[in-house]
Amino acid sequence: MGIETGFKYIDERIKGFENGDLICIASSPNRDLTTFVYNIVKNVTKNYIPTLLFSADTKAYTERKLIEVASCLSNNIVETTKDLMLLDGNITICDQDVDTIEEIELISKAKSKQGVELIIIDYLQRLEIKGQDDRNQSLEEISKRLKKLAEEINKPIIVLSTLPKEIEERTDHRPTRADLKDYEITKYANTIMFIYRDDYYNADGEKKNIEEVIIAKCKNGNIGTEELLTLYDTKYCDIERRF
Repeated sequence: MGIETGFKYIDERIKGFENGDLICIASSPNRDLTTFVYNIVKNVTKNYIPTLLFSADTKAYTERKLIEVASCLSNNIVETTKDLMLLDGNITICDQDVDTIEEIELISKAKSKQGVELIIIDYLQRLEIKGQDDRNQSLEEISKRLKKLAEEINKPIIVLSTLPKEIEERTDHRPTRADLKDYEITKYANTIMFIYRDDYYNADGEKKNIEEVIIAKCKNGNIGTEELLTLYDTKYCDIERRF
């Protein structure tokens, strides 16, 4: 078993995050992606696994979001950055000033030598290659380089990805691997997971406060869907309802 997400049924299905693997976690914009991944961050780091987080937001905003999650996951009072670091000193945050693949590579290599065991990048579409303007070509090259980086430093790298806006316009909003085809990440990622909330689209549906985690590709495990219960809008927990 690799590094575990902290969610029992997801871990049983994917067998954890293995060293050298590239993992892509994607959702439609503003659909709980960051909060879900921050739950993983807290579950991972409370097991004393040093984690490097490249955030799309400012460091201050990222810390506030982590504090919100940590407050729900801990019996301790977590109200400030100092409280967060006292509770968990295993998080290193790089903020939105880091936006090129070259910077990601340089920092990741240095931090891995200092003991970092997991790297999380928020998010794929904001990354650039120095001196290159073709976004489609850039995203393919970036995906390829992220996979190469994971193998070189022998650590798992999780990269977050947004999904195209067209998914919001069709009848079935549940994402599939085809929705990532333009980003080329499907070629290089060992594991692909989608986050989906049916109650965003079907307010009167049966799946209230249920987060679907769709494992669409998995090198070491099995594809399929697991469900998490959403609490307080910031905390996810296992439920027994499976299919």
